[in-house]
Amino acid sequence: MRRLFLHTIVVAGISLPLLAAGCGGSRASQRQLVARSPGVKPMWIQQCPAPDKDNLVFCGEARARADEKQACAAAYADALGKLTRHVGQKVDARLERDAAGGYRFQLRGAASQPLTLRGVWEDQRWYESYRRAGAARTDCWVMLVYPRLEYENLVGMARRAQAERVSKAAALYAEARQAAGRGCQGQAAEKLRLALQLVEGLREPIVLEGVGDSKVLAEQIRSELDRAERELQRTGKTVLVVLEYRQDGNHPPPALTRSLATSVAQWFEGHGFQVKPGRIAPQALQAILSGDRQAAVQAAACRGVGWLAVVDVHSEYLGAEDGIHFAQAGGSFRLLRSQDGRVIKVVELQPEKQGHPNSRRQALELSVKKLGQRSLHRAVEQSLAGLAGG
Repeated sequence: MRRLFLHTIVVAGISLPLLAAGCGGSRASQRQLVARSPGVKPMWIQQCPAPDKDNLVFCGEARARADEKQACAAAYADALGKLTRHVGQKVDARLERDAAGGYRFQLRGAASQPLTLRGVWEDQRWYESYRRAGAARTDCWVMLVYPRLEYENLVGMARRAQAERVSKAAALYAEARQAAGRGCQGQAAEKLRLALQLVEGLREPIVLEGVGDSKVLAEQIRSELDRAERELQRTGKTVLVVLEYRQDGNHPPPALTRSLATSVAQWFEGHGFQVKPGRIAPQALQAILSGDRQAAVQAAACRGVGWLAVVDVHSEYLGAEDGIHFAQAGGSFRLLRSQDGRVIKVVELQPEKQGHPNSRRQALELSVKKLGQRSLHRAVEQSLAGLAGG
């Protein structure tokens, strides 16, 4: 008995100072409750209920906010964020407010209408307002419930939308291979980039009959795109020069046309370009001159060249004065990127008026020669200098 009594005294002697210290610390950090939700403090604020066969439950919390409104708004946002992240594990979608003040999921990359997030409700909330160290603070907890049936419907619609993406990507891949087979590497690369965007963002692999696994398809698209881009890089310093010349509205003998085209080719070669031979049908040329980008792609990219230079020149007889025949030449120069038909440079050539004492024909030819030596040469040099600078 004595030993037990002594042991008890020793323990008490050790515990009392510690207890006193603990009480002092508690007073320093003591919380004074000011207000709270009515009823009994719920257990779910300690541990959110597990989902069951009917509902998914998401609990959010916010602590030490300035007032109840701020605390509960933050707790609601926390719960909604958990719901969004849970859906995002299966569905590539973003959450948006709708006109009615609710929420809807918009599937990314889907052509369908936004999917409305129905049936989400706030089941419970609990708040506590208190003062600590003279400051007013509020904690809040919010529980949101989402019907499992709505979630499964959302996932099902998302999977169908993803299947549509894979199917479209497969079609683009097939079109790209056909374009590459025709030598249209620019068209092929553009289609392959679109196809890759469709399959790269999928949450899970999709297997479609006739297409196969979306992951395998993505690898095939990347491989084909790498090949097309290497081919485009190889043709980046190649050009097709096309020259259209009309004399008094008619096509003259080809000698002067060839001479002008040769001069343009030499100017390109002086900048390290390889000039490839080729002609463009008059109808296609008129389409290019009118701004038809697809016609430019068909004319140049499918011939395996990176650039298309189009020179449109005309000369008109002005008449004779004091035995001198006068003519004026003008036109335009265009540099187009064959990959997408984009016009990189357009230069309206400065008109060139020339006179010749011998004949109308010589006046017409002289005006065109001077136009080439001056305005056209300057336009080509400026365009290529800008291209190198970009």
